[in-house]
Amino acid sequence: MNTKCVVTVAVSVCLVFTMACNSDTPVSPTPSKHIVSGVISEATPNGPTPLAGVSLDVTSCIRDNTNNSTSASTDASGAYRAADVCAGVAYIWVYKPGYTTRRPSVGCDGDCFKLTVDGDTHFDIELLRQ
Repeated sequence: MNTKCVVTVAVSVCLVFTMACNSDTPVSPTPSKHIVSGVISEATPNGPTPLAGVSLDVTSCIRDNTNNSTSASTDASGAYRAADVCAGVAYIWVYKPGYTTRRPSVGCDGDCFKLTVDGDTHFDIELLRQ
């Protein structure tokens, strides 16, 4: 009787495992999405001056290789808002002719900033006129 119970349990476990492996459900949970926002300004001798028309590309979801990309641009007050940014590491590239980043992040090519997103995140950026 004990042998039969062991075999039945082993078969049940095997069937559950097989069903889970053949499921369309992803193994890891979908990363939560957040908003990254802030102000982009020009560094001047009189202090930061907001910059309109700066283009941004935000890439996230790198850990699960989906590489979610979101684009945004600054308004007249230099404010930007990028939605649907995955939790974890995100990269922000900024583009405005005649400007460069003040301090690009280590590990970025070009005018890029690396940040960790674990909720809605405020991230201000200063650019230098070339």
